Amino acid sequence: MVRVRYRVSSRVRQIASLAGEHIGRMVARAAVEAMASARIRAPRRTGNLANSIFADPEDGGMVWIVGTPVHYAPYVELGTRRMAARPYLFPSVQQAFDNLIRALEALERALR
Repeated sequence: MVRVRYRVSSRVRQIASLAGEHIGRMVARAAVEAMASARIRAPRRTGNLANSIFADPEDGGMVWIVGTPVHYAPYVELGTRRMAARPYLFPSVQQAFDNLIRALEALERALR
């Protein structure tokens, strides 16, 4: 199983107290974006890996888990001694997280 977990920083939590529910929707949107991107990037032979990728909320929606329960997912993501890595999950989550941070910074500027 491969799971990537990002905790929002204390700075983001301060912004969240100002913007309320809007932040939760932005975080949820980023998680769904990461999931969709990972499904597109996932190598396909049977489609099982891509179809198994999920995004689930934790901790009231400020933490989301994006991952897959497929047992061979870590080998595809990270590679093995005999197989090159084919990253699909980490790049997708990183891109979505970067987009989220830019959106949160824009919101913070708008609130000042």
